[in-house]
Amino acid sequence: MQVSSSNGTNSVFHTTNTSTEAFSDLAILRQAIPDDCSVDNKRDLQQRKREILDKLIKQRPVDAELDLRKAQLNGVNLAMLDFERAKLQEANLDEADLNGANLQIANLTDATLKNARLDNTNLDYTCLNSAKLNEATLCHARLYKTKLIKADLRDANLNDAKLFDVELHEAILQNTKLVKADLQQVKFVGANACQADFSHSNLQSSVFIEADLADANLSHTNLSSTNFTKAKLNGANLNDANFTKAKLNGADLSKANFNGADLNGADLTDAILDESVLSDIAFPVWNIDNLDRYLNHINNDFSLLTTIDSIDAKYKKIKISLVYQLMNSLDKNPEEFSLLSVVEPLLNTLAKAPYNEDEIIINWLNNNILSLYLTKYDISMMPALDNSRLATLLTCIENKPELMFSHNGAFIQLISQIMAGDSSLKEQTKRLYDCYLRDSRIALYTMKPDFGDYAGKPDWSDKNADNFILLSRPPNSDYAMMMSQNQLQQMLDVRGRKADTNWYGFYLYQGQENIGPADYQLDTLFQHHFKLFMANYRFHQQQAKFDKLLATIELGELQSTFQTVITQRTSQIKLIDFDSQTKLAAIFNNKFTQYTENGVTGYRLTAAYTQKLLQAYNLSNADKSTQAKTLLSLAAVFSKYSSSAIFGTEYESPNALRYFAFALMEQAHQLSPPTFLSEEQYKDWGDRLLGYHNAFSCTAVISTDMITHINAHFPTILAGIMPPAWN
Repeated sequence: MQVSSSNGTNSVFHTTNTSTEAFSDLAILRQAIPDDCSVDNKRDLQQRKREILDKLIKQRPVDAELDLRKAQLNGVNLAMLDFERAKLQEANLDEADLNGANLQIANLTDATLKNARLDNTNLDYTCLNSAKLNEATLCHARLYKTKLIKADLRDANLNDAKLFDVELHEAILQNTKLVKADLQQVKFVGANACQADFSHSNLQSSVFIEADLADANLSHTNLSSTNFTKAKLNGANLNDANFTKAKLNGADLSKANFNGADLNGADLTDAILDESVLSDIAFPVWNIDNLDRYLNHINNDFSLLTTIDSIDAKYKKIKISLVYQLMNSLDKNPEEFSLLSVVEPLLNTLAKAPYNEDEIIINWLNNNILSLYLTKYDISMMPALDNSRLATLLTCIENKPELMFSHNGAFIQLISQIMAGDSSLKEQTKRLYDCYLRDSRIALYTMKPDFGDYAGKPDWSDKNADNFILLSRPPNSDYAMMMSQNQLQQMLDVRGRKADTNWYGFYLYQGQENIGPADYQLDTLFQHHFKLFMANYRFHQQQAKFDKLLATIELGELQSTFQTVITQRTSQIKLIDFDSQTKLAAIFNNKFTQYTENGVTGYRLTAAYTQKLLQAYNLSNADKSTQAKTLLSLAAVFSKYSSSAIFGTEYESPNALRYFAFALMEQAHQLSPPTFLSEEQYKDWGDRLLGYHNAFSCTAVISTDMITHINAHFPTILAGIMPPAWN
């Protein structure tokens, strides 16, 4: 209801019969207190104004708006009054006591509230655009979606205040106190907050685009996902602040102090870092979860490595210093602590300039990362690498020639990848491979009539020439395999189908004796001697069963989407929007049911679908242990489907896929608990999949944990189920 009169400015309420008393009341409320007024007269007038307001508020019709524009209420005790929806534009509230008052949805545009007391005041949805709040106190005040555009809050005190989604565009906050304030999603665009104190506050997802925060105190603040694009933070105290995924693009951070700050995922593109202090940034307690959070931008789209890499090349010393700090932090962990899960992102980042120009970093890579990387791809297909990473690996092997034999599968792939492309490293690669061919363990095979150019040399002009000699993994046997570039690629290609692959297109030797296909079983050969090909071979052999598995789910229009991504390491298609989640929920609705035991909710495969699934893998009559191992392997597959690498993102997963993965795992546990290392492992994975007990719920990490466990205990089953591109 609009209450203010349309026929005069002296009407307190919108009414057709405006009383003389109402005019008189408003006149008193608008009466300024003269400067030469005695203390007693001043007190009397302020008390009279309070009495009038008490009466007006009491008489106010339901949903009516008090029209108090230009009211002179300076110094008046207005504590606990209900000004909801009141019109207070241009009102004078200097030094007024508004503690505990209700100013929800009130309009105080251009009002002046200098030195006003608004502690514990409710200012939700209030408009304070261009208001003057210099030295006002708003401790513990509530401001939800409040507008303070161009407001003047110099020297104001908002300690412990709660501001959510507040608009402070171009506001003045110089020397303002905002200690321990809740400031989530607040818009400070273009604001002047020089020397403001935000310490210990929560500023998550707030926006400071082009704001001036020179010499501000932002220590111990939560600045995750906060946008500081082109902001001025020169001289700011940023100690112990959390900058996770913060945007600092083009920000002036000169002389800013970042000691103890968490910079994981922060974007420092074009940031000014002259004389900034970054000598002691924060690192987590390293474990498998934090390795993924801080160093795996393949899973999460950001990491501490992407932060360091985003810094401008002119700050080479800072970039190198930050890498040193990271290396020192990782080196403090016990020897059994493994970096295997993050070797790729570490190599991807540190194998390029300027890091690969630093001897200390290269030595650290050689001693800690490269052997792990080669181990990882000694038994699986190596991804395409750029020249800097190829060069780093080549140099490492040149310095440690025995790696050519201890990690033979990875070495051969490295040589193949360089020689198949147009890399500038070809001459260096030829020299290294010639060294390999001259070794006594290899030299005799080069004399075979079918090798290379048929004269003991590799023929790099022909991709069908049998230039590659692979050794079986010691100490299993003395097998060797000779094949061409094209054959090697075909046997490793995760995109190929069983029908397209010639699995016998190589020469096999035991010792120096050539063995024909009739004398060996491919399954045994790959499982025990050439594990590089096992995952792809097994998956190709089981491809029809995997297709049958997807058919049992009845994916409908999503069938091709699920089928296509098994040949890719990552997917640009995400299924986290409402429509996709709804479709998936409908698809999986009859595959599992919800249950509650001991107050905990979980998911269980239906009996009908369990049988359908086992039939797809011809396991209806298999022993329970084999059934359980297969189901746990499938749980790893669907955890991967739900991860940020495939259909999920860093913060969201397709719920139906997570629940299905849990149901598969739960059924495996029901059938055979020893499939898991312990009850604790089963419970931990369950908590992660369902997000219970604050467990780290990244399904990329869960699937990795599952795959690691399965590879250690029943790898053959996993090889027939897990797409090689994901393994």
